[in-house]
Amino acid sequence: MIAILSIIVKNAIVMAKVFSKTVKVFWRFYGNVLLLRWVISRMKICIIDDDNLMCQEIEKRIRKRYGNNFCEIVLFNEEELFVQFAKENSVDVIFVDVKLKEKNGIDTAKKVRAFCPQVITVYISAFPQYVFQSFETEPLNYLLKPIDNNEFNTTLDRVIDKYNSYHQAIAIKNRYDVTNIEIIDICYIEGYNRKITYHLINGEKMYVRGNLTKAFAQVEKLDFVRCHQGFIVNMKYIKSFDEDEIILVNGERVPISVRKKLDTKQAYYAYVNRR
Repeated sequence: MIAILSIIVKNAIVMAKVFSKTVKVFWRFYGNVLLLRWVISRMKICIIDDDNLMCQEIEKRIRKRYGNNFCEIVLFNEEELFVQFAKENSVDVIFVDVKLKEKNGIDTAKKVRAFCPQVITVYISAFPQYVFQSFETEPLNYLLKPIDNNEFNTTLDRVIDKYNSYHQAIAIKNRYDVTNIEIIDICYIEGYNRKITYHLINGEKMYVRGNLTKAFAQVEKLDFVRCHQGFIVNMKYIKSFDEDEIILVNGERVPISVRKKLDTKQAYYAYVNRR
């Protein structure tokens, strides 16, 4: 009887280990898919054309390519309404006509880039002569009307790739919960006594139980530097260095250890040169 129970227990342990590995593999793959969908679902696309039918046609093509629940899409026929909307909301992508009644779509893009510097711009135009002028705003593409469907789909795929490069995210697991967070939202990470605090650029904080070394492994290749045994900083938000502190753009100060000072500064200078 004891021998039979021993075999059952051993088999149960083996099955548990196999199940655990399967779950980890599944999460590694499917979790990444869910994370990508979450990032894209936050994207806001604006279509600006004085021809409302053209606005609707572009939206229809986007929905056809990626589905009705792909992301938020807002249509505008007036430049003033769009610019006001962009000032009050985070706009990620614009499809803009070069000719907007008496307005110039290139000038419109310039206005928006002043407060949305990472906006991805795609021009739509029946006038090829403005293509070189559009380079001032670093557009992703300049599509000529009538818009070729294959070229549009290729452009849209490039838009998604570029958006994802701007909005990389990580999944933070805390016991039974998983929270997705964009890298750009994290100002610095603090760890003490297996308690990790994610300090967000908007002033909010997120608390999880975990190991700071594992937290660093998630963000090490995403322009973060470990400047202290208990601190990890997003180099995007470094303003300057003091004798024993890093001064961040929001005014906060993070300690930098003597042992990590040289490596931290070298990592930051390499980051600046990459930009």
